[in-house]
Amino acid sequence: MRNAQPDPAPVGLSAVQRLLRAGEPHGGPAAPGASRGPEPPAPGARQFVVSAAHGGAGASTVTAMLDPDGAGAAVEAPPGMPAPGRCPVLVARASSYGLLRAGQVLTSWPVAGPRPYLVLVADAPVAMPGPARFRLRVLGGSTAGVAHVRYLFRLRWFDHPTAALEIPAVAAAAQRLRARLSG
Repeated sequence: MRNAQPDPAPVGLSAVQRLLRAGEPHGGPAAPGASRGPEPPAPGARQFVVSAAHGGAGASTVTAMLDPDGAGAAVEAPPGMPAPGRCPVLVARASSYGLLRAGQVLTSWPVAGPRPYLVLVADAPVAMPGPARFRLRVLGGSTAGVAHVRYLFRLRWFDHPTAALEIPAVAAAAQRLRARLSG
């Protein structure tokens, strides 16, 4: 049985490695008097509210990619939930089913709020199927823009997407996504 106390973190471990080693949020129990909440994002930095169009869409992965340091720049919420001051992001798999569900969510999106960005997460290292490409052309005008996250097989190796951000290909994909949604 594992000891209830986290092992002391060796010098030189990254924050992600310490988090995984401790197995608790923020790398273990907080020191007395330490704040448990995330630090607010930098002033002027774009903030996001991320929603899944369907189960297994990749919303947690996209949230981690948009907020790699956990500072609160991206949070998850149900689709269409008002989040004043935050840019809405709708996540779907780049499959026929994923685009079908994204279309269903977009048709019921609140008219008064801002249109969401649609982020399509590849579920295989191949091109999107024909029906998905067709649905994407139809839905494109219902969104603030479309971003694609290519298939990243290394994400399958980790318990949490934040840990995978140390892999150069995953870090580069996250940077491209942030640039696309921030521009």
